[in-house]
Amino acid sequence: MRKPRNTLNRLIETLWLQFGPYMRVVLWPHGHRQLVDQHEVAVRAIGAGDAKKLGRAILADIRDGMHLIGKSGFG
Repeated sequence: MRKPRNTLNRLIETLWLQFGPYMRVVLWPHGHRQLVDQHEVAVRAIGAGDAKKLGRAILADIRDGMHLIGKSGFG
């Protein structure tokens, strides 16, 4: 039997692989230039073993994406 966490991670990955490229194409023209690359921040945090910084980067990335969705009129 699979652990629930593994199942949840696989579900999130599957959904993100479907939705992520859509967000990039549709939302890219709506203000990406002023955004910090939170993926780079997250990778650095992982390398430094800084879980708090990683959590902040993930949260900021989600907030940035939601802001762009709202700004674009698709939200």
